[in-house]
Amino acid sequence: MRILFAGGGTGGHLIPALNIAQLLKSRLCDAEFLFVGLKGGMEKKIVERHGFPIEEIEVVGLKRDFGGMMDFSKKIMRAFSQADKVIRWFGPEVVVGTGGYVSAPVVLAGKRRRSRTLIQEQNVFPGLATRFLARFADRICLAFESSKKYLHGIRNIVVSGNPLRPDLRVPRTNEIYEGFGLDPHKKVLLVTGGSRGAQSLNEGIGRFICDGLLPDDWQCLWQTGADKFDETSRKMSACRFSGRLEPFIEKMPEAYAIADLVVCRAGAMTISELLALGLPSLLVPYPHAAADHQMKNAQALKETGAVELVADSNLSKEVFRSTLSGLIDSKDKRDKLSESALKLGNTGGAEIIIREIIKLI
Repeated sequence: MRILFAGGGTGGHLIPALNIAQLLKSRLCDAEFLFVGLKGGMEKKIVERHGFPIEEIEVVGLKRDFGGMMDFSKKIMRAFSQADKVIRWFGPEVVVGTGGYVSAPVVLAGKRRRSRTLIQEQNVFPGLATRFLARFADRICLAFESSKKYLHGIRNIVVSGNPLRPDLRVPRTNEIYEGFGLDPHKKVLLVTGGSRGAQSLNEGIGRFICDGLLPDDWQCLWQTGADKFDETSRKMSACRFSGRLEPFIEKMPEAYAIADLVVCRAGAMTISELLALGLPSLLVPYPHAAADHQMKNAQALKETGAVELVADSNLSKEVFRSTLSGLIDSKDKRDKLSESALKLGNTGGAEIIIREIIKLI
């Protein structure tokens, strides 16, 4: 039995595919797996590190201007032809698309070659690829119930939750604090702008701390991004800084385990992890995300009382400082966020998705 995965361009589309594939591999010992990714993209190195083979195709995203649309129309047919060649060679029973513009030609080629198809959408507001492919797919797995309203008339929808890593939940221990060089007697503010960091978020948090707004019984575990680490370190060396700066946090489950409050972007996988763990969070959506999907994610959760939200443009303003200070100063506010987050959290997404894949075989 052969299963093909297509999704990439960003880690937000690739990591869900890897999480699903790894769980399937543990359940289906005789199955063969193949990934399809963007030629020259970030997928190849990551997929191969996880032990899966990968083929690459050439494809570009759709830019909503005349030149971009012309470029897309010329290259999408070439991408479809390359995807079709991979499908004919590999012969998958099921093609799984996890979003991004890589998935569209691959899922369509799979449909043409009579493979069963499943697409998985991570965000509250479905991406362009998902909205287009939904009419062709045999199954659509959504992370959030509220996403259904954007797929009018589409059947075969399953609300599964996002496929999270199986080692996400780690107990809090003094050894974790010590591993990060932190004080187990102080509360932890976890800050992350994603694997590459976020300049605006770094600057906003830096001002907050340098102005003396982080209380003495708190400390900061801060993922700056590799290319922003030196600059941030220099700035914080001039302040009274309690905590630890890291260019990249490899052991994110351990970081979550000791976090009392999280300030981060609003990528779908990140917020799904926060909800599953019931972590109180202040979301600062990335303002240039496709279709502003991070803001839509955050707004939908804000309406349920599961997160606090501040726009990126407000990081230098009083609203950010007052919102963050309010959460730091009030355990009651943090507890209410945590309670609401847990109601929405779902750690069984990967199990539900692989069950749907197996049904299609």
